[in-house]
Amino acid sequence: MEDAICLVNQFIVLDLFIGYGVYSLLVFPFFKRSQWIGKLDDAANKVIAGCGLIYLASFFIMVNLTPPPQVSDARYWWALWIQPILWLFATQLVRIDSVKRSILARIAISLVLIFSFERFVIIVTSFHRDYVPSGWASSAGSDMIPAIVLGLTLKGMIFCAVAYGYRYLERKLKRPDPVNP
Repeated sequence: MEDAICLVNQFIVLDLFIGYGVYSLLVFPFFKRSQWIGKLDDAANKVIAGCGLIYLASFFIMVNLTPPPQVSDARYWWALWIQPILWLFATQLVRIDSVKRSILARIAISLVLIFSFERFVIIVTSFHRDYVPSGWASSAGSDMIPAIVLGLTLKGMIFCAVAYGYRYLERKLKRPDPVNP
């Protein structure tokens, strides 16, 4: 059961949160006025808000199933809880209409969802090591850029497919209005 919950968390974090971040950074600011993008955006916001709640539930299940880490008395005990709290607040902020329509708020939410606390620490320490002469020869250079772009594109496409699937199911399951057929 732990493996299944871990896979759900990984799918939500690695594919849907990052995919929503890519979608919000690339599609929303440029094509916001299009009608079909508006409908996709509504579905995307509902999907990401639901994914935030599913992530929270599965995170608490994982915390209760796994043995507690020995960081509760450590100096950086708060670091374990920063990212789940940030993801929860970021995903639930898109329920607010003014946040949904604000480009700056969406960019901020996208950056929170794409760059986790762990990735931030890795990036900062990588920049720190780049200034040491022994680290100059170990950089991958531009070999990784196509893989990163392809990975982000695929994550955005996966998220858009999930949002379109949600929108399709929402339309199919919606009951017709008996007053206005």
